[in-house]
This record gives sequence, C-alpha cells and structure tokens, in this order.
Amino acid sequence: MLLRPRPFAIALNIVTLLLTLSSFFFPSTNFFDKNPFINGWLVLLNLLLLFFPQKLKTARRITISVILLLVPLIFRERLDSDFIKRDHHTGWYFMTLGVATAILLLREKWAGAASQMVAFVVGTACTFSILGYLFNVNPEEGKIAYTYMAPATSIALLSISVLIQLEEPWQGYIGTILSPFTGGQVLRALMPAAFLTPVLLGLGRIWLTQAGILNSRLATSIFVLCVMLLTMAAIWYTALLINRRELQRKQVSESLEAREQELEAIFNNAPDAVVVIDSKGLIVRWNHAAEQLFGWTAAEIRGHPLGETIIPPQWRDAHTRGMERYLQTGESRIIGKTIEIQAWRKDHGLTEISIRIAPYRLFEETYFVGFIRDITAQKAEERKKKVAEQKFTGLFESAPYATIITNGDGIIQYSNAAMVNLLGFSAIELEEQQADLLLGIDFDAIRAVEEKIVENQLRKKDGSLFSAEIRFSPFHSEDGTLYSAVVLDITERKEYEATLRAFNEALSQQVINKTRELQDVLERLTDGFIGLDNDLRFVYLNKRATQLTRQPAELLLGRKVTEVFDGLETTEVYKAMVAARDNQLFTTVIDYFAPLELYHESHIYPSPDGLTIFVRDITGKRKVEHALKQSIERYKTFVEEAVDAIMVYSPKAGRYTDANRKAAEMLGYDLNELLNVKPQQLLPRDTESLLPLLESGKPLIAERTMVKKDGTLVEVETSAIKLSDGTYLAFMRNISERKKSEQELLRLNEELRRLGNHLQEVREAERVHIAREIHDELGQQMTVLKMDLAWLKKQLGKITVEENNAKLTEFSGMIDMAVTTIRKIASELRPSLLDDIGLVAAMEWHLSEFSKRTGIAATGDFPDEDAPFSDAVKTNLFRILQEALTNVARHSGATAVEVNFSYSDNRVVLSIADNGRGFDPEDRSNKTLGVLGMKERANMIGAEFDIHSKPGKGTRVEVSYLI
Repeated sequence: MLLRPRPFAIALNIVTLLLTLSSFFFPSTNFFDKNPFINGWLVLLNLLLLFFPQKLKTARRITISVILLLVPLIFRERLDSDFIKRDHHTGWYFMTLGVATAILLLREKWAGAASQMVAFVVGTACTFSILGYLFNVNPEEGKIAYTYMAPATSIALLSISVLIQLEEPWQGYIGTILSPFTGGQVLRALMPAAFLTPVLLGLGRIWLTQAGILNSRLATSIFVLCVMLLTMAAIWYTALLINRRELQRKQVSESLEAREQELEAIFNNAPDAVVVIDSKGLIVRWNHAAEQLFGWTAAEIRGHPLGETIIPPQWRDAHTRGMERYLQTGESRIIGKTIEIQAWRKDHGLTEISIRIAPYRLFEETYFVGFIRDITAQKAEERKKKVAEQKFTGLFESAPYATIITNGDGIIQYSNAAMVNLLGFSAIELEEQQADLLLGIDFDAIRAVEEKIVENQLRKKDGSLFSAEIRFSPFHSEDGTLYSAVVLDITERKEYEATLRAFNEALSQQVINKTRELQDVLERLTDGFIGLDNDLRFVYLNKRATQLTRQPAELLLGRKVTEVFDGLETTEVYKAMVAARDNQLFTTVIDYFAPLELYHESHIYPSPDGLTIFVRDITGKRKVEHALKQSIERYKTFVEEAVDAIMVYSPKAGRYTDANRKAAEMLGYDLNELLNVKPQQLLPRDTESLLPLLESGKPLIAERTMVKKDGTLVEVETSAIKLSDGTYLAFMRNISERKKSEQELLRLNEELRRLGNHLQEVREAERVHIAREIHDELGQQMTVLKMDLAWLKKQLGKITVEENNAKLTEFSGMIDMAVTTIRKIASELRPSLLDDIGLVAAMEWHLSEFSKRTGIAATGDFPDEDAPFSDAVKTNLFRILQEALTNVARHSGATAVEVNFSYSDNRVVLSIADNGRGFDPEDRSNKTLGVLGMKERANMIGAEFDIHSKPGKGTRVEVSYLI
C-alpha cells in the first residue's frame, strides 16, 4: 500500500494533516486567534490525554467536549473545497465523538453504555472506510454513492473511538466482552479475528492483485469463503464453550442440589429445634422440632418477627437492642453461649428452653441460627430434686441424734447440728475429715456389711473422751453409695454396764452360793442365755439356749463353739464374739445362723472372764416377713404376668381397686385411668344384674360385651367371684378374635358346601355335555361308518377298483371326522393348546378369542417364552384365566380388560383387570361360585389368590405362584 498508493486515498487529507501537525507546535495565543479552525484539531493531542482521568481535571474534559462539538462549525466555510471534500465527514464524526465524551461527563449509570454505543457508530464508519480502501471499492458506482474518509483519518478516528469505549470498561457491551463468563470468552477470542481477518485479506488482495496473481472477483470470492469459514469456526467455538459451561453448570447444580437435600434432611430431622432469622429479625427457617416445641408450623410463622412470637414481652427490647449492637459493632454478650430462658408457645403458654445462637453471612446478608432445646422437664426435675434436698436437709438438721454422712471412701460429706454440738467441731471443720480417724473405726470392715453397730471412745474438740455407740448403714443416691453414721452418747449406759460388770465380778465370787438362785432366774428367761469363757467354751446354757442349739447342755459344756458348729468362723456372730472379747465392747448382732436355720438377735456383753450372750429367736418373725414378701411378689407376678385381664372391684369404694397391665391394654386405658373408671362405663348393661349373682360366693362364668375407652366393643369371657373381704375378683379373656374365627369358620364351611354343590353340578353338567357330544356327533359318525362298512362287505368283489377306492376315501374322511370329534371332547376336558403351543401362547389365543366373541377390548402383556411349570400348574392357571374372563363378560359390564402375565425371581404373577362396575369384596353375598372356584384352583397349586375391587372402580384378580 505504501509503495504504490492510490491517488484518492493516499493518507490524511490536507486539512486533517495540518490540524494534526499543528497540535504539536504549541504556537502563541495570537496565532490561535488568527487561525480559529486549528483549535478544533488540537483536540487530537488532548483527546489522547483525555483517557488518563486520574491525571486530568473535569475542566479539561468539558473544554475538549465543547471543542469537539464545534468542529463542524469550524469547517463550514471550507466544505466546498475540492481537495478537502471529505472534511464534512470528518467534522461530523468528530462532533459525534464529542457527544460521546459529553455523555461520559454525566457520570450516570447509563452514561457509560450510551457513550460506548455512540463511539461504536463512529468506529463502524471508520472500519467501513478502511475496508473500502482495502478491497478497492469504487464509491461512485451504483445507485448508492458514498464518500470514504482517507484511510489514515479512519484509523485515527477508529483509535479515538476505541479509547472512548474503554473509558468505562465494566459498563455496556465492553463489560460483556471483558466479563469472565462464556460470552466474554467467546467475544475476546473472536472479535480480533473478526476485525483482523478482513483487514489481512484486504492487504493480501492488494499485494496479490498488484503482482497479477489474483483478479478482483476471485479475491472477493476468497474473502467470502474465508468469512464463511471464520463464521463456522466462531459458531463451533461458541457451541464448544457453551456445552462446556452447561456441563459445568449442571455438575455444580447437581452437587448443590445434593448438598441442599442433605442439609435440608439434617435441618428437618434434627432432634433440637432450629430457627433461622435474618438481620431484620424475621424468621426464615423453622424445622419440625420447632413446630412440635412451639406449636406454629413453618408456613404459619415464616416471615414473622422472632421478637413478636416466641420471645416473652419482657425480653423483646433486649433482643432488639442486642441485634442492633451486633450488626453495628459485631459484639454480643450471648453469641456462642448457651443461655436458659422462657419462651412463648402458640397456645400462649411458657416453656423453658436452652438456646445457643450463631451468626453467619450468606449473599452479603447476616443471618442468625438458634439451636433450641426444651428443658421444661429437666427444670422441673431439678426443682423437684432441690425441694427433696431441702426436705432432706431440714430433716437431717433437725434430727435429734448426732449424724454424719460419708462417701464410699469414708470422707465426711455432711454433719448435722446435733453432731456439731456433740463433738464441739464446726460443720466446716468436720467436712472432708476421715470418718475412721474421727470415730476410731475400720471403715473397710464397715463397707463389707449392710449395717454395723460398734461402741468406741470418741474424743471431743476440747480433748475430753466419752463412750459412744455408732450405728453405720449404707444408702444409695445419685452420688453413689453413701454411709450414714449415727453417734449416741452412751456414757451413762457404760457407767451402768460398768456397774453391771462389777456386779458380775462380785457374783462370780459368790457363784457357788448363788448358782441355784441365778439358774432359776436364767431358766425363766424367754431368751436364750449362754455363758462363754475367754476361749469361747460353753460354761452355761439355760433351757431356752439348749432348745435353740437343739443339743443338751451336757454335750456342750466345756466344748468350744467352733467344735460344735462347723463353719462358725465365717459367720457374723462369731466375728462379733471375738471382737467383743478382744475389745471389751458391747455388741448387738442381728443375723441368720445357717447351721441351726435360725434368725437371731444376740446381745453380747464382754467381761474379763468371758462373754455373756442373750439370744432371741426371731426366726418366726423373719419367716412371716419373708413369706409375706414372697406372697406379695408371687401375687404381683401372677397378676402382672397373667395372660388374662384381672380386675378387683370394691363395692365400698365404688370403683376398681386393682387391675393388671393386660386389663389396661385390653380396654385401652392407662392403668391409673382404669382404676378410676366406674363399672357402669365398662359394662353398661350387665352391672346391676351381676352383683346379686355373685353374692352366693360361687364363681360366675359368662361371656360379656365390654366398652373400651374409645367406645368400641370387645367380646370377653369373664370368671368372677366374691372374695372374703367383700371385693369381687374378675378374670377376663378377650375372645373377639375367637368369635371372629368362629364366624369365619362357619362362613368357610358354608362356602365349601356351596363350592362342593357347585362342583357336583359342574361334573353332572360336564357328563351330560360329554354324553351329548358322544351321542350326537361321535355316535352318528360311528353309525355311518358301520353302515358303510356293512355295505362295503356286501359289495366286495362286485364293484370296480375305482368304486372301491372312492368308497375307501369316503370311509377315511368319516374316520377323520370322528378323530376330530374325539380331540374336541378331549380338549374340553383338558385344553390341548397347553400341550401343543404352551401356556403363554394358549393364554394369548384365548384372550384374542374372548375379545372377538364378546366385543370387549382386550390387551395382554405376556413373556416371550414359558417357564418350567408342571401340567397341573399350567391347567389351573389357564382355567383361572378362563373363569376370570367369563366373570368379566357375565357380571362386570366392562368395555376393556387387561391381562398381565409375568415371572421374575422365581415368582409367577397373573393379573386380570377390567374397567367394569366393580363390587365390595367384603360383602360375602358378592362372592360367586366362580370366585370360589378360582380361589380353590389357586389353593390346589399352592398359589396366593387376591381380588381387588371397589364399586365403580373395576376389578383386578391377581394370582401369585412361587416356582
């Protein structure tokens, strides 16, 4: 282009060149005043600087826009000049660019896009002029004439247009081009090619034409072909990007949907209530647990302020202030903490809850999620426990005996005021002390028994000693096993015992003189009296003691107790005797002595010479207690585990005083509810007549109808009797199922009777039909054969061979007819199609024949081949299909019937459905003999038979057979 330029489009025209060059000379102000048209073109330099807005001021922009708008006026005197005839185009395009720049100065949202579109029009005109030059288009040819701008002018204006469009790159269609999405990618990939391809093709055309390689038309065809190829490539690339983006979008959508479903399932099935509110305090999410806790459904409460629903009025202002403070400062006193408050329910009741609040942001919006748990029951239990503790504390503190409570390790946990007064220590001083150190006992030995009584010398805080009896007993609590120790000051008793020991010692000196007197006294004691020396040898037994030991005194005196009773060393009484002897402390033992099968209460008094033991037999008392306990347990077990319902009615109380779990379940009541129910509610018709019958004391057995809690009736068999205390004991057994079974058995017997009669009638009809077929058809055919055979016998030898052959042919045809008749009769007895073509084909043929014969539209779905059935199964399935279709034709009034026969997983299913009038399967009168026959055939092959029907909804018969 530069080596051989064309005359009409060589470069910038004269005016444009002069004005462009003048913008770089910076002449004096007077020069500008003398040449005002130059001011218009100084914009070229300023316009390049215009697009660095961070370094220019708004005043410069406004000045440039005004100058651009005045460019056409500058050239108005020179538009008729020959050498600048294209200047009016240049002037108008400059004015258009000035409009675009002025629009940018508005700084409105729409200004960027509008400015781009105006500059795009100028850029399009400049591109058109450049392409006209490159492809040697003569603007004077044709009816539409157009004057191109010079190529250099077009390139300059095109560059300015591009700069204006890039001033606001994230608005308008330029924003679309620069976007990171598929459309932007396509545009960025294709726009350079769309512009450069025709330009490069035009330059190539110029060079190839000047070299004589191509002519103008061939070059134009190549251009068109290249444009087509470029368009196709653009379409392919666009489709590729769209498909790729769609695939990514689908994958992301599926992943988001799965994640959303997972989160929704977790949200809805959370055991705690979960509530989500937005920054305005409006409820946006409300799960099932929240519905159950507060009573509002999600649809009812969504969109309502949280502060006007579940938050009590006294906390609403604090709730509002807390949200505002968090949204403004990000600070909160309750975020991330679990608090316990009261909340409103839909029924305006209050419930106690614990709530933990966590904020999160989604789409630049702040949300708050609250995890709420109903703690009403927990709080009630805590209050109940607190009341119980207060009661226990009151009783413990007001107890008259000094008492301490220790844990399993023997560390004192509590002590009452009586203990503080007894020992002189404060309650704080006593806590956390070791009980064995304070009381001087072996705590490990105490833990091994349920209850222990010991005597010891205790030291007060002031150092003084006193005698004490300590009673230990364990009890269970939430903190584990605890031990209570009751301390009694037995100083006076010890003094009395000391006096008694002194008296005993004095008596021992006078024992010879007082033996008879003492023996008389001891013999009269109701308790056993035993005297042992320090070696635990028997030295004395009174009469009662010999009765308890079951041995005479002569055999026991002088023998050790361990020699008399085997295994005595492991018993509590032996340990107590040894401890009393060694410690010289009084001891009381209540224990069971296995060798004598004796429950005893023994008081052991030690002395320097041995032990004195008073033994009281409490076996009878314990046996009575044990027997009573066992009797109560047996009674409870008998009553509670009985399979029959048991109830006890008291006429004095006018209600039931006892009932077992079975009775409550049978009548639908809670056990406590049942004990408050009047007999008239359960037996409204029989109550008044029953009681007089029971006065005789004899059991009354009868069948009654009782009313359950829900009003339904239950048939029971009752056995009632009057007890010695005036109450009435009744055993009741639910016989509703038995009654139903009896009725069902009667119904089945009736159906079997009807079915038997029907089968007998069918057999008789079948015999008559077969006899008629044999007589009417086969008999006639046999008669004709006999007559023909007789004739042939007479004419044998008299007729020609041809006549003989003709007669034999006729004879053969008659035999074929007889065979056909025999096959027909056999087919009616058992379908031959089952043997010839198989079960599936036979069913298809029969369904088709049924449709032709009745006019009912019939469709079927059958497998491609038969399953390995036995002949009995095939025959019965085929007969069931025949009977079902017969019922459709006779009774249903259907217009269409559908048969489905399939088998999979070793199970065959035959289904026949019609669109007829239907019936109620529960109505026994609707069960025809045909239905009974189908059911019987299904039972014969071990198949399941079901019939589904509703009045007006058609009928479906289904047979399921396991192969």
